[in-house]
Amino acid sequence: MLRRIITAGATCVATIALGGAAVAADSPDTGVVVSESGAVTMSGSTAATYTRNVTDSDCAETADTAGSCTVASTVSVGAIGKATSTQLATDAKATSTDGTTLAAAAAARTIYTRTFEQSQRGLYYINWVEKHIGRVYFDKAGHVWSTTTTYGYKGYHTCDLGSGIGYSIKVTSCSVEKRYDLNGPAISLWDRYQVHVVASGIPIYQSHNMHANAYDGGTITFP
Repeated sequence: MLRRIITAGATCVATIALGGAAVAADSPDTGVVVSESGAVTMSGSTAATYTRNVTDSDCAETADTAGSCTVASTVSVGAIGKATSTQLATDAKATSTDGTTLAAAAAARTIYTRTFEQSQRGLYYINWVEKHIGRVYFDKAGHVWSTTTTYGYKGYHTCDLGSGIGYSIKVTSCSVEKRYDLNGPAISLWDRYQVHVVASGIPIYQSHNMHANAYDGGTITFP
């Protein structure tokens, strides 16, 4: 049985596809580094993909009623490229952490862009998956942007790309957060969701989240 649920205001729009062969951790060619805590940093200019198992903190705080809190997580980034005139015109209203619009920065310097993708999949025969994709812009000069309905403009930040057999995915928040507490100008792109067991009259679910931190130099980290 397949059901998909999304709450009002949680949808961000557009879809993109990402490429990139799987790489080993700490790869010098692709800039993939995995910390002792399991966070994945992708700082290279080329496409890269990495898969790991993670235990979700939101899930661990709730009763383990919908399966394991450990999920298979795949993260990817696309190659860095120069933003096109069409992209810059479409997403001109995006603002960085200091209030600079993408349009204003594009008039002064080169703007770069890259895509990212995250997915989380249930383990141990739990047949569900949620995907989170997006596009970020950056200028290597202290600014990073992502277009999203959070800033009143539609663009490349999408949640609710999940599905399940015997489970349903309910996105509770799809948002972009301006960060002032990280090492350099950055934004966080969040996908918060619940995995519900499809059982009539029994509200059984677990809460999960995944997010990407995007920096002004093009690095994207997946905590």
